[in-house]
Amino acid sequence: MLDVVVGIVRDARDHVLIQQRDDGPFAGLWEFPGGKRKSGESDFAALKRELEEELAISVRASRPLIRLQHRYPDRVVLLSTYEVLDYDGVPAAAEGQPLRWVQPRALLEEPMLPADRPISVAINLPSRYGIVSADGARPARCKDAVLTSIRALVADGVSLIGLRLSGVDEAVADQAARAAAACCREHGVGLVLHGDGKMSERVRACSAAGLNVAAKALPDLASRPVDGDVWFGVTAHSAGELEDAQRLGADFAVFDPVTDSKRSSESDEHSGVSSDALWSEFSELVANRALPVYRTLADADDRAVDAARTHGGQGVAFEWRLRGDQ
Repeated sequence: MLDVVVGIVRDARDHVLIQQRDDGPFAGLWEFPGGKRKSGESDFAALKRELEEELAISVRASRPLIRLQHRYPDRVVLLSTYEVLDYDGVPAAAEGQPLRWVQPRALLEEPMLPADRPISVAINLPSRYGIVSADGARPARCKDAVLTSIRALVADGVSLIGLRLSGVDEAVADQAARAAAACCREHGVGLVLHGDGKMSERVRACSAAGLNVAAKALPDLASRPVDGDVWFGVTAHSAGELEDAQRLGADFAVFDPVTDSKRSSESDEHSGVSSDALWSEFSELVANRALPVYRTLADADDRAVDAARTHGGQGVAFEWRLRGDQ
């Protein structure tokens, strides 16, 4: 396995630096700066050396973004990706390679190296994913309760919001979804509807930002159920389901090791920052995948997000349930 460190360098406008490959089978494609780790090097030492060699900058501070694995026909690459928070110098093509500064969203349209596509997705996804669960909500209050929850999440800085409407009457669910999508657009955040592949019709009708499919719906899918201009996520409970998510072309996954039937009895175990054993399991799972993965936790404070990022994940997904009187 080829062990590679990757650096995400931004300018004052939040544009991201990419460089063009000039040789080999992927000549002409764009990639993020970085390179192979030397024997015995730490991640930071390798990142600092590679970016000094390629960009003539000296990295002073960084933080984990994502760790993923990509399988080429002739080799497997493990990419440990870091956001560069502070550096000395002005990025320049120290090795003569073409450089470009690109808006984060535009990265998704660039002809990137195959291994770097999931990193482009990770750059565009936030570290917290708040999921509003309206299961069994009172029909007369469902829409208002959903909107109240969305506004609370927005006020807390959440910029990607999931909406699960299982157990809700179809007409009520449609009304709530449309209102939620409009509310999210108003606040500049993304709304991802939860359900099965059939939910793709509602995603289009609401102009929602994406679809998140439950693991139990995966056997019914032969291909990606939504177009590439909206997010496609999968909630998975096992390594096999994460593999299915990747096979179907999911942009991201939510890894929930506890099924709904067990959640109440094991809530203490999975609240806050989980045990070392659970994080070790999560780290191993995401290191073998080629897509960003959120870890479900009862809380999503900075400590939990840092733990998820340190172990190779995209961040934390957490559930926001409507109050009983709603």
